[in-house]
Amino acid sequence: MSIFSRPHQTIIPVIIVICSGLFTIQASNADQLTLEECVGIARQNNLEIRSAQNNYLVSKEDVWKAYGGLMPRLDSWVSGSRTVTGPTGYQRWDQNTNQFVNASTGISISKNYSAGFSLSQTLFDGGANIYNVYNAEAQRNASRYQYVKAEKDIIFSVKEKYYSLLKAKMLLAVRIEAVKRGEEQLKIAQSRYDLGATAISDVLKAKVQYGTDKLDLVDAENVFKMAMADLNYILNRDVNLDIEPVQEFRTPETGYDYESALKTAMQRQPALLEAQENLRASNYQKLAARGSWLPSLSLRASYGWNDHKLNLSNFTDENYQWNVSGTLSFNIFEGFQTKATHNSYKIAYRTARDNLYAAQNGVALEVKQAFLNLGKAREQLQVTEESEKAAQEDFNLAQEKYNLGAATILDVIVAQVNYKQAEANRIQSLFDYNLAISQLEKAIGL
Repeated sequence: MSIFSRPHQTIIPVIIVICSGLFTIQASNADQLTLEECVGIARQNNLEIRSAQNNYLVSKEDVWKAYGGLMPRLDSWVSGSRTVTGPTGYQRWDQNTNQFVNASTGISISKNYSAGFSLSQTLFDGGANIYNVYNAEAQRNASRYQYVKAEKDIIFSVKEKYYSLLKAKMLLAVRIEAVKRGEEQLKIAQSRYDLGATAISDVLKAKVQYGTDKLDLVDAENVFKMAMADLNYILNRDVNLDIEPVQEFRTPETGYDYESALKTAMQRQPALLEAQENLRASNYQKLAARGSWLPSLSLRASYGWNDHKLNLSNFTDENYQWNVSGTLSFNIFEGFQTKATHNSYKIAYRTARDNLYAAQNGVALEVKQAFLNLGKAREQLQVTEESEKAAQEDFNLAQEKYNLGAATILDVIVAQVNYKQAEANRIQSLFDYNLAISQLEKAIGL
């Protein structure tokens, strides 16, 4: 009796067909997205990019605040008061009775109105205000580069997740084909056994390999589903949504050598540019603090009017007062606060300088590592493509020999496993090559 005549064995091919059909249906209902579309979604939805963008917008407002320190200050006021004084008791001499008698004043009401304006301007403050403007501008630039860096980091992560999903999709297709080949091999082994051309062990070995291929298919399906969830997560979408990657792996050349890539990175890498702006900001903070030891000169002009009647028609005719004053102040002693603040900013400046040096080294290291990874991935891709072709030829040859009785089932299984692994290795090398290109682009600042 054939093993395919058993009820529980006839279900196996049906299960494979159903699984393949479900995968096809799932793919047809999925959102078909290119890599560029995923990047666009991430730029709009990703929370890290939003946070960096909000920080940048706040830093732009801080620049306006700093410019306010250079502007004159204009104040105006209008006030009015009404005072009611109650009766006041006192004693007076009564000539008729020749003695003191109690008396009181009446209720008195007084009114007072005033209005005016003043204009004040700091003429010199040791340079603190202008350095505060420079500091705010440098911090704004640093926030902008931090925003750009956050964008590029997320773009790289999107590429990595998209390529992972594409790799998982291709590996899933390889596993499905492997299951189909395993099913065909099991049928061939069963037919040869029914004809008495082989032993039952061939059937059992083919059956074991077929079961292994099915388990690999389940693992591949799980990896594919998790890859979709990972990409949805970084896009800030529902992790249960289906995505169909419609873009294929690419194999372009970068057009950069190491020296030109490093030069470009030193000019465009946002992490390095952010460190440069932080150093500038720290230097201006130090200079602004040092200005507190210098004298400060300010000028103030005011005009005021005061009267017991609310008659603004005489605002410039009577009861007015002009005042112009200048103030020159020196900071003699304020409890070592200026000294402590200046020393703190000096330390912060040294830290920012060290951070800039570390950022320069980090960029150089990232570019170097990206170039090494790209070179290795390029060579690995060539090797795996040749290995896949050789493994396919070996499998086809082993299958033909087995059909002719010139090879064992073990030879076919080994060739089939090698072919499946060679396919997986080529897909992995495609993933590594594309990821290496993305790493280089990120390191350069593209």
